[in-house]
Amino acid sequence: RYELSRLKVFFLIMTVNLAISFPLKVFGSIVISYERFVVMRGLELLKTILSRAAMMLILLIGGKSILLSLTVAVFSVSIDLTILYYACFRMKIRIKLGTLDQGVIGEICYFSFFIFLNLVIDQLYQNTSRVLLGALCGTLAVTTYNVGMQFHSLLIRLSAAVSGVYLPYITEIVTKGTRKGELLSRQFITIGRFQFVVLSLFVSGFFCFGKSFIRLWAGAAYEEAYQIALIVMIPAMIPLTQNLGILILQAENKHAFRSIAYFCLALLNVVVGVPLVQRWGGSGAAVAMALSCLLGQVLTMNVYYARAIGINIRGYWREIGKIISVALPASLIGAALQLVIPMRTWPVLILVMLAYVLFYLIIAWYLILNAKERMQVLVLVRRLRRCK
Repeated sequence: RYELSRLKVFFLIMTVNLAISFPLKVFGSIVISYERFVVMRGLELLKTILSRAAMMLILLIGGKSILLSLTVAVFSVSIDLTILYYACFRMKIRIKLGTLDQGVIGEICYFSFFIFLNLVIDQLYQNTSRVLLGALCGTLAVTTYNVGMQFHSLLIRLSAAVSGVYLPYITEIVTKGTRKGELLSRQFITIGRFQFVVLSLFVSGFFCFGKSFIRLWAGAAYEEAYQIALIVMIPAMIPLTQNLGILILQAENKHAFRSIAYFCLALLNVVVGVPLVQRWGGSGAAVAMALSCLLGQVLTMNVYYARAIGINIRGYWREIGKIISVALPASLIGAALQLVIPMRTWPVLILVMLAYVLFYLIIAWYLILNAKERMQVLVLVRRLRRCK
């Protein structure tokens, strides 16, 4: 009864938080539409740092779950109110309340429905394997699978950090319509190249040192998480470096196809996943997810990007092939270090990983990046030095 009462309080706090924050989210979208990314990312970073610090302090003084949830709610509402203040008083945004345009409301509902459907399907797609493992294999398999998927989640965050700021610019290209296909293809390939260079460093580094890392971090009992992570991450690199395509679909209001395709993808993951999980456990779930990714997110969506949006997919694959031709030999050289240097302690592993990162960056600088990309990196470095 005591736990039930605490759960009721917890849900009440979260409900109030949602009721306040939900209508305020529109101001965050307004700030992003004006490309004030530094403000939004800065506030998000501030919320993350302060909320985590406050939660650690609460745990140290013996605080319970209710106080933790209240802290999260307070920080969330505070940041939303700060964005409201910035939009209304610094950017001078004014909201006019009047008669609703039924046509616009209909378009918003259509657009939002498929965005919502896509979010729901993404969650089903990501969590189906865990449900199958829990039902067919037990808790140890689920735990091992979760350890492997932690690295997949990091890969997603690395990719989203680059593409998430381009929606206003993509929308501007689509609405103007002048040389739309050429400009969209150029941005698609350019951003995809940069993302693939970054993700290749992460995945190749994990390929070289992931097993030693998991052994030291989680224990030898979870070594299967290494192959689970690799099976899932390698095919996921393609859709994650094509995140700009999602923004293009949203800007052109053609994202309904993606939602329907991903729904079929989630069903395929279940159908294929059951026999594979029964045979290979967590690795089987990873194989099912990888096959679904290749058929749906790679093959189907690439065909759709090329035919319905007019993206130069062949050009994208040519550029990705150039990066792979350099990154793959570099990763094999890094993997050879495992045979030469025993990595049984954190200091040794960290030093070797840092050496590999330096080696990869040198290779990328001279063999992957073109002259324009190197100039952009140098400009960014100069800006960071001025900030200091």
